[in-house]
Amino acid sequence: MVSNWKTSNIDCDIFTYGFFCTPCLFGENAYKVDQQKSCVAHTLSYGVIALSAQMLGAMMGNFLLPHDPAMMTLCASACNNVAIGKFAGNVRTKIRNKYSLSESIETDSFIHCMFTSCAICTSPFASVYCVLN
Repeated sequence: MVSNWKTSNIDCDIFTYGFFCTPCLFGENAYKVDQQKSCVAHTLSYGVIALSAQMLGAMMGNFLLPHDPAMMTLCASACNNVAIGKFAGNVRTKIRNKYSLSESIETDSFIHCMFTSCAICTSPFASVYCVLN
């Protein structure tokens, strides 16, 4: 049975948690899917990837247009979105496969590239929705 990635329930606590501590919520989501001993590894991985991508983007921006903070910020943000989109999209794909939700790998990565915090906040809803239905 394949179901859609939709739910009408909104939990403000999860959105607040995801907004203020996105890596922590990502770690919890990944922990629930992978069934590992702790969510710390996923949380730290998310943080390291985000920081590394931002630093790489800032260096690329400085290389393209030296000493321009706007270019550094733009490139840092773009690199961060792509790196986190790919990394977090893989966890979203695991959630989708575990609960037989319809979408594609490209959609998972694209959603995380464009709307990282929102995509991470919707992941707990998928598991709760599928368990209840």
